[in-house]
Amino acid sequence: MGKAKYMTIDPGATGSGWALWSEGWALIDNGIVIPPAKDEWEDKAYYTVNHLCSIAVKASCDLGFVEYPAFFQAHGAGVANSGALVKLAWFVGLVCGKMPMFVELVTVGEWKGQLPKKVVEARIKKLMPYVRAKSHDWDAIGIGINLIIVTGK
Repeated sequence: MGKAKYMTIDPGATGSGWALWSEGWALIDNGIVIPPAKDEWEDKAYYTVNHLCSIAVKASCDLGFVEYPAFFQAHGAGVANSGALVKLAWFVGLVCGKMPMFVELVTVGEWKGQLPKKVVEARIKKLMPYVRAKSHDWDAIGIGINLIIVTGK
């Protein structure tokens, strides 16, 4: 793992995607932290955050970008009733508080808008056909690509 300037993170209870980027926004590495399935959600969150912190320290990251949870009306009642949104928001707060770098939040609307996940993944694969990724790290890569193209960061 090389020295990275930036880290982008797609947080999730069953897996959190991450991507490391050079100062010039070249993709260095990416992956997914998957906590033990048997663990309670809080333990999964701490396991994941500890692994993300370890990756960030090894890569000497200066700045992180984390997807901010969104509430969509279409699925809102089910998500709200299950407590999943509150748990995800708590997890994102844990990530922001424990990471060894300054972290900025990026909303889903900012980086992918209303596009379905499959469309976003297909576009990333077209831009970066050499990248090997799975579900959550495609999102982390997508956050980085948005920062390159849209914001010019």
